[in-house]
Amino acid sequence: MTAPTVSLGLEQAPTAHPKLLAWVREVAELTTPDRIVWVDGSDAEWQRLTDELVASGTLVRLNPEIKPNSFWARTDPTEIPNSVANCCWLIFRASRSLFVGLTMNI
Repeated sequence: MTAPTVSLGLEQAPTAHPKLLAWVREVAELTTPDRIVWVDGSDAEWQRLTDELVASGTLVRLNPEIKPNSFWARTDPTEIPNSVANCCWLIFRASRSLFVGLTMNI
Protein backbone atom coordinates (compact mmCIF):
# COMPACT_ATOMS: atom_id res chain seq x y z
CA MET A 1 0.00 0.00 0.00
CA THR A 2 1.36 3.40 -0.98
CA ALA A 3 0.65 6.66 0.87
CA PRO A 4 -1.19 9.30 -1.17
CA THR A 5 0.88 12.06 -2.71
CA VAL A 6 0.49 15.34 -0.85
CA SER A 7 0.72 18.71 -2.58
CA LEU A 8 -1.50 20.88 -0.37
CA GLY A 9 0.90 23.80 -0.30
CA LEU A 10 4.12 22.26 -1.57
CA GLU A 11 3.66 24.01 -4.91
CA GLN A 12 3.94 27.38 -3.09
CA ALA A 13 7.12 26.43 -1.24
CA PRO A 14 9.47 29.39 -0.79
CA THR A 15 12.43 27.09 -1.36
CA ALA A 16 13.75 24.74 -4.00
CA HIS A 17 15.88 22.79 -1.50
CA PRO A 18 15.18 19.17 -2.53
CA LYS A 19 15.88 17.57 0.87
CA LEU A 20 13.66 20.05 2.71
CA LEU A 21 10.85 19.56 0.21
CA ALA A 22 11.20 15.77 0.46
CA TRP A 23 11.07 15.95 4.27
CA VAL A 24 7.97 18.18 4.26
CA ARG A 25 6.30 15.86 1.74
CA GLU A 26 7.17 12.79 3.87
CA VAL A 27 5.80 14.35 7.05
CA ALA A 28 2.66 15.52 5.23
CA GLU A 29 2.04 12.03 3.88
CA LEU A 30 2.36 10.60 7.39
CA THR A 31 0.22 13.23 9.09
CA THR A 32 -2.29 14.01 6.28
CA PRO A 33 -2.81 17.72 7.01
CA ASP A 34 -5.64 19.72 5.43
CA ARG A 35 -3.04 22.13 4.09
CA ILE A 36 0.62 23.08 4.34
CA VAL A 37 1.39 26.66 5.29
CA TRP A 38 4.86 28.10 4.71
CA VAL A 39 5.73 30.83 7.19
CA ASP A 40 8.14 33.70 6.70
CA GLY A 41 8.04 35.36 10.12
CA SER A 42 6.90 38.73 8.77
CA ASP A 43 4.80 41.19 10.77
CA ALA A 44 2.01 40.89 8.18
CA GLU A 45 1.98 37.13 8.55
CA TRP A 46 1.93 37.35 12.35
CA GLN A 47 -1.01 39.76 12.16
CA ARG A 48 -2.91 37.50 9.74
CA LEU A 49 -2.34 34.37 11.82
CA THR A 50 -3.27 35.97 15.14
CA ASP A 51 -6.35 37.60 13.58
CA GLU A 52 -7.45 34.16 12.28
CA LEU A 53 -6.91 32.58 15.71
CA VAL A 54 -8.86 35.36 17.44
CA ALA A 55 -11.69 35.12 14.89
CA SER A 56 -11.92 31.34 15.39
CA GLY A 57 -12.05 31.74 19.18
CA THR A 58 -8.76 29.95 19.76
CA LEU A 59 -7.09 33.10 21.12
CA VAL A 60 -8.40 36.04 23.11
CA ARG A 61 -6.50 39.32 22.86
CA LEU A 62 -5.34 40.68 26.21
CA ASN A 63 -5.53 44.39 27.02
CA PRO A 64 -3.01 45.98 24.61
CA GLU A 65 -2.23 48.78 27.09
CA ILE A 66 -1.16 46.29 29.74
CA LYS A 67 0.00 43.32 27.63
CA PRO A 68 0.68 44.46 24.05
CA ASN A 69 0.72 41.67 21.45
CA SER A 70 -0.45 39.15 24.06
CA PHE A 71 -3.17 36.52 23.92
CA TRP A 72 -4.88 34.01 26.15
CA ALA A 73 -5.73 30.53 24.89
CA ARG A 74 -7.66 28.12 27.08
CA THR A 75 -7.06 24.45 26.41
CA ASP A 76 -9.95 22.07 25.84
CA PRO A 77 -10.27 20.06 29.08
CA THR A 78 -11.48 17.01 27.12
CA GLU A 79 -8.18 16.83 25.23
CA ILE A 80 -5.73 16.86 28.14
CA PRO A 81 -5.09 14.63 31.15
CA ASN A 82 -7.05 15.41 34.33
CA SER A 83 -3.87 16.35 36.18
CA VAL A 84 -3.52 19.50 34.09
CA ALA A 85 -7.19 20.06 33.33
CA ASN A 86 -7.15 23.52 34.88
CA CYS A 87 -4.39 25.17 32.91
CA CYS A 88 -4.26 27.71 30.12
CA TRP A 89 -1.71 28.99 27.64
CA LEU A 90 -0.42 32.53 27.59
CA ILE A 91 0.98 33.58 24.24
CA PHE A 92 2.65 36.91 23.65
CA ARG A 93 5.02 38.47 21.23
CA ALA A 94 7.92 40.69 22.15
CA SER A 95 9.76 42.20 19.22
CA ARG A 96 10.05 39.37 16.69
CA SER A 97 10.12 36.53 19.22
CA LEU A 98 7.13 34.43 20.21
CA PHE A 99 6.84 33.27 23.80
CA VAL A 100 4.43 30.57 24.88
CA GLY A 101 3.99 29.73 28.52
CA LEU A 102 1.83 27.24 30.35
CA THR A 103 0.13 28.61 33.42
CA MET A 104 -1.32 26.20 35.96
CA ASN A 105 -4.58 27.34 37.54
CA ILE A 106 -5.16 24.42 39.90
